[in-house]
Amino acid sequence: MSNAIASQEKRVLEILPSNNAESYGSQGKQNVIKFEIADVPAVMLGESVRLNFEIDSYATASSKTRPTIDQDFNIDKCNGFQSIIQQVLLSSRRYSTGTNLESITSYSRLSSSMKSALFSPAQHLSNSSQQDGSVGKGMTCKDEPPTKVEILQVSDPTLQAQRKKLVKKTPVSLQLNSALLNSNLSLDQIGGLHLQIYLKENVGSVFWGADVNTGTSSYEISNVSLTVPVIYKSQEQIQMEKANPQPAISFLSWVNIYNVIQNEGSNSLNNRVSLKGLVSVIQNSLPVSHISNSEYNEDTLFSFGGIEEMSMSRMGVRSPREWTFNVKRERDTSSLNNIAENVNYSQIVDEYLSAYRNARDVYFSGLIGQNLRGFAGEHDGVMGCGTAYSPQSGAGIVNQGNITMNVITKAQDPDKTDLSSTQFGVHNFYLARSDLLINPSQGIQVA
Repeated sequence: MSNAIASQEKRVLEILPSNNAESYGSQGKQNVIKFEIADVPAVMLGESVRLNFEIDSYATASSKTRPTIDQDFNIDKCNGFQSIIQQVLLSSRRYSTGTNLESITSYSRLSSSMKSALFSPAQHLSNSSQQDGSVGKGMTCKDEPPTKVEILQVSDPTLQAQRKKLVKKTPVSLQLNSALLNSNLSLDQIGGLHLQIYLKENVGSVFWGADVNTGTSSYEISNVSLTVPVIYKSQEQIQMEKANPQPAISFLSWVNIYNVIQNEGSNSLNNRVSLKGLVSVIQNSLPVSHISNSEYNEDTLFSFGGIEEMSMSRMGVRSPREWTFNVKRERDTSSLNNIAENVNYSQIVDEYLSAYRNARDVYFSGLIGQNLRGFAGEHDGVMGCGTAYSPQSGAGIVNQGNITMNVITKAQDPDKTDLSSTQFGVHNFYLARSDLLINPSQGIQVA
């Protein structure tokens, strides 16, 4: 038997908020949670980092009255309690220069895209539900109602399953959808991390339904902690890194930009993006009138008002990615429930999935035909678009100019009985690979 001691240790750190409060939430509660991840000689296993808390949802905050399962009080079925987060900021602790390594300002919209594209309805119910309270969108068996319009919203069985998470104090363990945080980072090289999580103050951005009152409804989270698994480096590794310091660290991060589709017909959305390693882009939309409006689900992903044609180009050139898709729409305008009944989105969906990974490797997804169909009063859309710029290497490409999305759309709000056109907000999320240049005497520089 050897008396040697293992040179590497895996430990799970439980970190409490540095701005420790009894609770956080809406309606005048503290809405910023801050964590300090220490500068230690260890590698953080980012994909296993979890934000843990218990959440209380209140139909009436003053009397601590929770909603009942028969009330029209809902949260997005793909996002679950990811919907309470507005913004995530990450920066280095040691090299505090005022520069954020990653800043996601519309976090719940990014999460809604990722959760709907990469999880099937069955996966939500069996796995994701235990972490963030999501139940998924779409049928999981043939006995479920085939369309959303055949049943009342308040008695929708999937919405009732979702409300089971709202009618009592619920434990939650969220995987934060941050590209930087989901990397395996060397904490001593990056100088530790300062994590700030901004919660939504407006209840109408979190909950939706006829029984949600933005003046009296609220949510409150308590017992907050961050679970961070790390592997400590051996003495040999530490000595080797001191003798041969790494001048730069490559990492991924999300950058998001907001645009508006102004009217029916042809719209051109131009974003000037200067990124050294542009990997992919993800885009989703919702009517502007639905933002912070408790009548509507703010984390629904609409089909940009009814796409007829969509194209994307980069810096006015065809290489490496430029495409145009014509969407044939056979619509019976006399029947509201036939909106997008026969739409063929397959090309757009395939390109969209490639923004996450090779579309052929996505075996389970919520982007199924049932969910892509449009209905009056539909709160469960999952439609998005996007593309990958370096699908083979993942290293990204240099982009120092405009990325343009041209869309011909009816700009129709499916929740309006007259199918009137409306403005659509478009969230653009750019995944970029950057280099963190480290100089112990001068700090860090992101290039």
